[in-house]
Amino acid sequence: MEESLNGLKSCSSLDEPTLVTAVVCPHCQFRPSAEQLELIPAANRLHKLDDDLDTLVTNWQQTLLENLEDPFTQDSLGLLPPASKKLIDAFLTSRKLPDSMTTEFANAVQEALSGLEKIAVKGDEIKQALLQGGSPATPDDLRKRFDTFMNERCKGKDATKLRFVIE
Repeated sequence: MEESLNGLKSCSSLDEPTLVTAVVCPHCQFRPSAEQLELIPAANRLHKLDDDLDTLVTNWQQTLLENLEDPFTQDSLGLLPPASKKLIDAFLTSRKLPDSMTTEFANAVQEALSGLEKIAVKGDEIKQALLQGGSPATPDDLRKRFDTFMNERCKGKDATKLRFVIE
């Protein structure tokens, strides 16, 4: 497809009367007889390129649907923020890409396919971690205890892909 686009030439100064009377464009030196392109009208080539783009989008849409419907990815969908989940659910329901592609949709898809990992945490575990070292505690002590708890739960994992679910 890119080769077809690269092969198309244009000259903003060339007009039809000049094209009829001259074999070479006086502005850009374009010589149609020297071209190695297919001898089909530009409109037909543009229609073919348009059809190729439509096919590309359809194939990409189908691949995206298959990836989002994968059981592993389905588990990740529940870990998305509500706004992102809504965008993905709308796509899965309609089975068509949104008419206007937004950054929010692209980010939601990227996050859904990134392999999110759920870490379930019970309220009692958090309470125990915060009470480690006794009570009462200063705000800084509580922050340190919570940070220690979080660091232990995140150890050896990509923190950007972790989603904590408090049960």
